[in-house]
Amino acid sequence: MLSVNEALSLLLSKVDVLGRQTTDLVHATGRVLAEDVTAPRDSPPFDNSAMDGFAVRVRDLAGAQTGVPVTLPLGGEIIAGDAASRALEPGATLRINTGAPLPAGAEAVVRIEDVELHSDRVLFEAPAKPNQNIRRAGENFRTGDCLLSAGLRLRPPQLEVLASLGLAQIPVRRRPRVALIASGDELVEPGNPLGPGQIYDSTRFALRPLLESFGAEVHDQGRVGDTPEATRKALGSALDAGFDAIITTGGVSMGSHDFIRPTLEELGVEQIFWKVRQRPGKPLYLGRRGPTLCFGLPGNPVSVFVTALVYVRSALLKMQDCTNVDLPWSRAITDEPFKSTEGFTFFSRADFAQPGADGTVNAQDGSIRIRPSAGQGSHQFSSLATSAGLVRIPEEQGAANVGETIDFLDFRLIF
Repeated sequence: MLSVNEALSLLLSKVDVLGRQTTDLVHATGRVLAEDVTAPRDSPPFDNSAMDGFAVRVRDLAGAQTGVPVTLPLGGEIIAGDAASRALEPGATLRINTGAPLPAGAEAVVRIEDVELHSDRVLFEAPAKPNQNIRRAGENFRTGDCLLSAGLRLRPPQLEVLASLGLAQIPVRRRPRVALIASGDELVEPGNPLGPGQIYDSTRFALRPLLESFGAEVHDQGRVGDTPEATRKALGSALDAGFDAIITTGGVSMGSHDFIRPTLEELGVEQIFWKVRQRPGKPLYLGRRGPTLCFGLPGNPVSVFVTALVYVRSALLKMQDCTNVDLPWSRAITDEPFKSTEGFTFFSRADFAQPGADGTVNAQDGSIRIRPSAGQGSHQFSSLATSAGLVRIPEEQGAANVGETIDFLDFRLIF
C-alpha cells in the first residue's frame, strides 16, 4: 500500500491539464484563469476627488481657523462623469462630487461637512493639506501591471478587477467533465420507500455539489446494480463518452459483489494504485484509460467524503491548471485525545473545543482548540454535518494526546 503522500504525488503525476476557452464575465466565478491579466490603462485614469466637498488651492486657505474663516467664491460644480475640462481659478473654489475629475490647479478637497455653505460662497475654518482627499491617477495600478496571474481561481474580488478593465470575455481553463456512478443493490433513490436491507443513496447527493465546488461539470449517471453485466455497461458507456474523470462509489473493496475494479481492468483501464495507508478510505482505487482518470471511492459515506476531498479535489484543480491544489491545512491544539492507528494516516472529524467570541478561537491565547466529534466510524456520516473540520494524524504518529498541535482543516475555508 502507498502512503497518503505517495498516492497524492502519483495521482498528480497522471493528471493532464485541460485546454483553454473563454467564458462570460458573469459566469466566471470559480473558473481558473488561463492567462495573466495586465492593466491596459492606469487606475484611476485621472486625478479625482475621494469625497463630496470643495476643490481648493492650499495657499488660499493658509490663514483659515476656527472663528476666523476664509471665504471663497463658489465657481460652479463638477460631478462624476463630467467630461468637460475645468480649471480652478486662484482665490475661488469648485464644488466637487466623489469620483469627479479634479480640476486643473486644485491641490486639495475639503469635505462638505467641514465647511459652511452659502448660495455663492463657502466658509472654511481650517487650512488644507496638499493631496487631501484626492485620488491620484495610477494609485490603484499602472498600465502594464500584472493584476491577476494564470492559475488563479476567480472569486468576487477578482471579478471586480476584470470588470473594471472592461473585460466581458475571460480566458479560462475548461471545466473537467466528470461522470458520477454509485454502485450497490442496496441503494434506493430518496423519495421512494425502503425495502428490507435497503438504504437511501445519500453519498451521490453530497458528492455532486462537492465536485462542482472543485470546478467540475458533473454528469450524474445514477446507480448501478451489483452485477458484472450492469457494472460493465455503466463503466463502458462512461469510458466511451470521453469524460475527463469517472468517479464511482462502492464496489471497490474485496467483497464477493465488488465488481468495479475487475471490470475497469477488463475494459482496458490501467491500475495506478489500489489501497492507501489511511483511515477512513483505505480501499481507494485510481486507474487511467487514455485521458480518462478513474477514481474508485469506497462505499462508506465518510470514506467517500475524505477521499474526494483529499484526492479528487487536487486532481480536478490540477486539470484546470490551478496554481494551488493543496488543502488549506492549519494547526490546532487538542483539548481531548484523538485516537489513531500507527502505520495509517488517520483523518478524524473534529469540533471546536473552547469557542471564544467568534465561535472558533480560545479567548485566552488566541489558539484554535479542538476535540473529536462524536461518532468516528466511516459509516457515521451524521457527524459530518455538524463537525467544524478534519484532523490529519500522520501514520508515524499513532495518536494525538491532549495539548498536542496537529493538522486541522477548517471546513469553512473550502465550503
